[in-house]
Amino acid sequence: MDRSSRRGVVLVLVASLLSLLAMICVVMTHMMASGRGMARARIDDSRAGLLARSGVEMALARLSGSTAFPSVRTASNQRGDWRYRDDPAVPVGRAHNPSYAAGEPYEDVTADGRYESSAASADGFTPSVHDRDGDGRHTGFSGRLRGALASYGDTFALRIDDESAKINVNGGFVDRGNRDADLGDPTPDHRDVAVGPEPATAAATGRGWNGQLRRILDILGMVREDADGDGTLDAGEDWDGDGVLDPAPIGVADLGRIVIEGRPAGGYTDIRVVEDVVAAASGIRPDLTPYLTVSSWVDTKVVRPNVHEVQTVTVYQDVSEWMLARPPLRVEEGGRPPVNLNGANRAVLQSVLTGLRGLCGYSIEYPRNYTISAAIASGAADRIVAQRPFSTWRQFSDFCDSLAPSVISGMNVSGGPVPPGNGDYQTHGAGNLAGCDILKANFDPNTRLNKTLPDQVLYRWVDKTDLLVWSTEGSLGPTGTFGIESLGRVRDVRGDPVAASTVRR
Repeated sequence: MDRSSRRGVVLVLVASLLSLLAMICVVMTHMMASGRGMARARIDDSRAGLLARSGVEMALARLSGSTAFPSVRTASNQRGDWRYRDDPAVPVGRAHNPSYAAGEPYEDVTADGRYESSAASADGFTPSVHDRDGDGRHTGFSGRLRGALASYGDTFALRIDDESAKINVNGGFVDRGNRDADLGDPTPDHRDVAVGPEPATAAATGRGWNGQLRRILDILGMVREDADGDGTLDAGEDWDGDGVLDPAPIGVADLGRIVIEGRPAGGYTDIRVVEDVVAAASGIRPDLTPYLTVSSWVDTKVVRPNVHEVQTVTVYQDVSEWMLARPPLRVEEGGRPPVNLNGANRAVLQSVLTGLRGLCGYSIEYPRNYTISAAIASGAADRIVAQRPFSTWRQFSDFCDSLAPSVISGMNVSGGPVPPGNGDYQTHGAGNLAGCDILKANFDPNTRLNKTLPDQVLYRWVDKTDLLVWSTEGSLGPTGTFGIESLGRVRDVRGDPVAASTVRR
């Protein structure tokens, strides 16, 4: 090989080496850029997680100071209100009105203390005036820190739920005992929808809280805006004010049976476990968070109603015979978890109202049974939402009296004789008054017995011992258990999300 040939080989080797080095440089540059991106993403994820935890800590600090909330919702008091002002079905990631809302300003055209963009007279939001994060639309959040990518880039949004405003699926008997084994029922109590209070008798079957809980949850599973089933949106039936007849928010038949028969000993520990049980049994996985809870205070000092259904003509000679015909009055074994009437949503309210039934002692000789129908329950729930908050049980009692005859009218009659020559009793007299008193007896935790009360002003047609079908007591404020969901978000200068993290407590 001559000198010129060797020089050509060296040239090729040098060119190849330079190409290899260039490729290495490109790969290294790409790896360094990817590393920086991964590091940036990890930092953003950490920031989002810290933001979410900061939201939880802020919520705990503010709730420990006060759980009071404004009686009238306005845009100016939204920042100090722990309640979630969006519809319960709206996830916190899409909330415009989260708890302790401190988000972007808006013009409250609808005058309801919440940003609403889909109403007929939508609230005003002008990006050039109100937009803080640069995404061109209204953004709700509960707090923020100085953003690393944008001044309003690091925020957290809170959803605080009063667990006592929901139905507790762990009420009643949740142990492995079998109180009705003598009646031939092998089902353990925590899964038994028929177990009654002790002593176990055939008459007590299904009259414990397990049985009532199943009935309430069955109603909740299919409750919807169209309470009377006529296919039209009647007055008071539009829960969200959108003018559209919406379907049942849960849409699961036999929800009570599914929940109780799938309940583990000791009760459920997480609402997501309840959703798993429902999904496995029905093929539907609804979001049960706005409606059910696994943890709320249980009142162990409420009495269990002790009257039986009147199906035939029953004539009592005096009050003593009326009272002696009943079983002894007992405290509800296992207690009942009350529902906060000032915080419960429409679905929960209608579920605990529908089907309430009481024995009205208009006359000792002619007792009658009255029932709160689904249509009456819908109207009562609508009025509760419109007129709450209630601060005392006297105020709630006066409210119940105001429901007749505008809401409570033409009460259903299902048994017992008709008093001779007393048609007014059946329509505009004691029937409607009994309906009002059924609500008082069911929700007021105070027993307030009336059978020997001589004061007609204080007398009630139905007291707690007269309830044939009951739900649970009410409360007029939170009973101490809250669910907190905090969503931390990091956005870039364009307002686009780059990281998010959720913490629940």
